[in-house]
Amino acid sequence: MNVNHTRSSPLHPPLKLAVLISGGGTTLTNFLDKKAAGELDIEVPLV
Repeated sequence: MNVNHTRSSPLHPPLKLAVLISGGGTTLTNFLDKKAAGELDIEVPLV
């Protein structure tokens, strides 16, 4: 899966993710770190 979704526009809004947590929650942390660094244009409305 190629997720090269770095900039939103009217035609390409942020990718909305639902993240399931098991263990330490490192996947969620990684997604949020990439979002904060501007590397991913995502929203995480559901955890």
